Amino acid sequence: MVAESRFCPAEIGNLTKLETLNLSFSGLRDLPAEIGHLKKLQRLDLHANGLATLPPEIGGLESLVNLSLQQNKLTTLPPEIGNLASLEYLNLWINDVTSLSAEMGSLSSLDISYLDQNKLHGDISPWIRGLKTSGITTMGLYQNGCMNVGGDADLEQWLDDMDTGWRYGC
Repeated sequence: MVAESRFCPAEIGNLTKLETLNLSFSGLRDLPAEIGHLKKLQRLDLHANGLATLPPEIGGLESLVNLSLQQNKLTTLPPEIGNLASLEYLNLWINDVTSLSAEMGSLSSLDISYLDQNKLHGDISPWIRGLKTSGITTMGLYQNGCMNVGGDADLEQWLDDMDTGWRYGC
């Protein structure tokens, strides 16, 4: 743990053989674009920092399986997040995310996703439809805003069957 750090140095991109990076509780406010150079990175833990944005280059982490972003100040994710074809676990619990792009639905390996305690609202069908076809088994949407799926009864039933909590914000 790095106390009172506010940035991650660009030189992090030189650690090209790195497979696990835990920067939780580091006081981070920004991630450098060079994070995208870590092609072998499988686990990235950034929880409990002050991150409000992620660089688009995060979509270049082609080996990433586990991404922990809980307890930050994220309001959205870059569309490039949809490039993370190996991603199986995504935790965005307790952020300020208001919406997610349709590219989020491209996460074909995603099995578990926690999106609880954000500010998601409105029509979530553009990205949720893709996740349904991916075979995701666990998803949390509790304590968000009022969400809908554009009147798609099949999506409504699927979300209810998975006990996602998507209706509790209304």
